[in-house]
Amino acid sequence: MGDPKVITDPQQRHYEYARRADMILFCGIMSLVLSMTFFPAIAGLIMAILNLRTANKFLVETGPLFLKARIGKYLSVGGIVVGSITGFYSLMFYVSVITAVIQSLR
Repeated sequence: MGDPKVITDPQQRHYEYARRADMILFCGIMSLVLSMTFFPAIAGLIMAILNLRTANKFLVETGPLFLKARIGKYLSVGGIVVGSITGFYSLMFYVSVITAVIQSLR
């Protein structure tokens, strides 16, 4: 893809950081919402893990300047916890349905 452009203007750099912080917050909310639902819990779990990595990189780069990024990070941690629990139960549901279908075919 090439090297990212180096932004030298402080106002433009702040705008770019604010846009990235907004995206981290949005992805944190979506990962938590997807993790709470039964069927796409695995997708929410994956999204939460990816967003947590992104938020950690962003917070190392900018420091604790953007509250939205920190909130997005905490929502991603919540998405991982909730997604793990919901994902386990949905996996058990899938296994029981497959087992019931196999038993009915015999």
